[in-house]
Amino acid sequence: MIAWAAVAAAQSDAVVGGCDIFRPVAGTAGFTNAIDAIRINATTYSAGEFARRRLRGRNYLAWDMHLVAGAARVPAFCTGQGRYTGEMYEQPLDLGATNLGLDVPLLHDGPLNSSLEVFYAASVTQSAMGSRALSWSLPLINSYPAIAAPAIGTYNDGRGLFTYAVDWIGGAYLKSDVVSVQAGYTGSRGLYLDVTQDKAALFVNGILSDGLQWSDASYLMLGVLQFDPLKVGLDQEKVGMSSLFYRDLPSGGSAVAPEPRGGIVERTSERLRTGHVRQEDIARLLDVRAAWEFSERFRVRELAVGLHTQDWHRREKSRSYQDEAGSVRVGFVNLPDQPLLGLKGGVRPTIRADYLQQVGDEDTFGLRLSARMNDPDLLDLYPFAYNALGVNLELTYIGSEF
Repeated sequence: MIAWAAVAAAQSDAVVGGCDIFRPVAGTAGFTNAIDAIRINATTYSAGEFARRRLRGRNYLAWDMHLVAGAARVPAFCTGQGRYTGEMYEQPLDLGATNLGLDVPLLHDGPLNSSLEVFYAASVTQSAMGSRALSWSLPLINSYPAIAAPAIGTYNDGRGLFTYAVDWIGGAYLKSDVVSVQAGYTGSRGLYLDVTQDKAALFVNGILSDGLQWSDASYLMLGVLQFDPLKVGLDQEKVGMSSLFYRDLPSGGSAVAPEPRGGIVERTSERLRTGHVRQEDIARLLDVRAAWEFSERFRVRELAVGLHTQDWHRREKSRSYQDEAGSVRVGFVNLPDQPLLGLKGGVRPTIRADYLQQVGDEDTFGLRLSARMNDPDLLDLYPFAYNALGVNLELTYIGSEF
């Protein structure tokens, strides 16, 4: 997997280093794509999804670093030295994203096995062009704004494409045998809320930014996620865990239309509304997943199958955890054309490989490394990142009960 990332980086070095002084051409579809790659509300969704997925249970510290090499291709004019001197060419733009989370337990063994924790979660997206070495360092560069996000603010204008976007959540997590509630306030001035019934795996998750109705949500997810028969006393381990949920989030694309007067371009954010069905850990080895898009033309968005080691999914009553685990998923993703932004859709192959290692018994340190190409979770946020390589590193401290 590391070799795969190195090959992909080497293949694009010729383009990245093809000009030492270049000027991105504003007003082009590629420039618009790149601006959207940084400024869309994906950062807010990332902070919320990170808080739900990574700051639950006994995960007291989580630090995720992501690189998307080739998230957009920007028309540029070369005025310096290099193979493209005096020419127009397409310069790839890379994104580095960092998520940082801290969970502090306050109360334990309350009524109905309740516990109370406070948490902080931040998400930062930063761009770079012209230097792949700089791109690979972006996740570390993002660590400071992730730590200091409440003091820095949620957005920095920067200079054109060289800018960053930030959002953060501060709140509390109350868990009990009846229901678990994770709630907080975001830097983008919205109310974050996640309500989960663990045994039935029912959940609703979102951020309300403009009001207190679900129609005001910056993003919204609800349904059943990883219902495990073992949790309700059914001895059906080989059946696996079932998921069926709906998701509504901002899309990286935008609709572009001229104003009736003055020729001013008006851009409005689109929404991506999808349904998801998954059956995971079948016979402790197999995952299958599918997704479809709710749009004017109903379309299948994703079909994929994955194989993993036996203890990849940490389930109740399963055998003792392995120190190492791995997973590979392949399939296809189907995206619509967006001609106003110069985006060609269609069917693309998708592949993702993950490696997990944990060290320790009660107090555990976990490392997860993944590489993905045309991964649906990535394209849902950046639909213009065709054939882009995504590399992720997740670090976790799992504390013992106190």
